Amino acid sequence: MFADDTLLFGRTTIQEAQVFKSILHTYEHWSGHLVSVQKSAIQFSPNMDEGTREAISEILGMPEIISHGTYLGPPTTIGASKKAIFNSIIDRVKAKVVDWKPRLLSKAGKEVFINIGGGQEDTKKAMHWASWDKLCKAKSVGGLCFRDLRTFNQALLSKQV
Repeated sequence: MFADDTLLFGRTTIQEAQVFKSILHTYEHWSGHLVSVQKSAIQFSPNMDEGTREAISEILGMPEIISHGTYLGPPTTIGASKKAIFNSIIDRVKAKVVDWKPRLLSKAGKEVFINIGGGQEDTKKAMHWASWDKLCKAKSVGGLCFRDLRTFNQALLSKQV
């Protein structure tokens, strides 16, 4: 882990800021690396009051920023248009796999290739290799063991907290 590749999330309270400061000092002590507060920043919820923002920024010695931009691809702040954000990721993946040749891929690679629609461009008619129901069946009964995302989502939503 590199500290510059780390995002920390927490409640925006004075006590939580003091805990974060303690965690950062512990990291410095055990790793031998110093956290560069000049290269670090804090991002608050837009609903956070100005006084608390200033106090937390002072405790941690870090400036406040509006947005971190992106982190590993997607933006760190996702607003109302989640579809547009995640469609851009799907478009980038499709652009990379469009030239893949299925016969050169391993079995696992072919499964991924099928899962993203055969690598067909939207302007071409996509080949349907098998029904989605068959792809979601277990491998032992002839399927490819893909998750049925609707069923999976329902299972997650019904999970007890």
